[in-house]
Amino acid sequence: MVECEVIKNSPAKRVKRQKEDVKIDVFNDEQIRQMLNFYRRIKQREKSYFTCRDYMVIVTILGTGIRRGEIINLRWSDVDFINHSISVFGKNRRKETIPITEKLELPAYQTFCKQHWGEVSEYVFVKRDNT
Repeated sequence: MVECEVIKNSPAKRVKRQKEDVKIDVFNDEQIRQMLNFYRRIKQREKSYFTCRDYMVIVTILGTGIRRGEIINLRWSDVDFINHSISVFGKNRRKETIPITEKLELPAYQTFCKQHWGEVSEYVFVKRDNT
């Protein structure tokens, strides 16, 4: 209609293009079992901080569904052991409370961190220099 000069402006210009669905590759159940078994075996054999931390990161992500940025910024003050929940700032900086189960073993991990470092850092998952 614009090319034939029947109308001056196309009403289709105001219509936004549809976004394409983004397919995210996820782990299947067997891959998750393999990862957990691998870290369980290493954790029992080595007893190092890194194997315990890495295992807890995987279990926390799987058990709560929190994102990478949320787990990196997770602080001990965000973990409520009494009500079994974790508070995180999710998308759009909204505070979300996520329930956790007993299987998450965060109290045992906190005790392990106290024994390993002497004092617990502000953050739950830290680097080799406790930062």
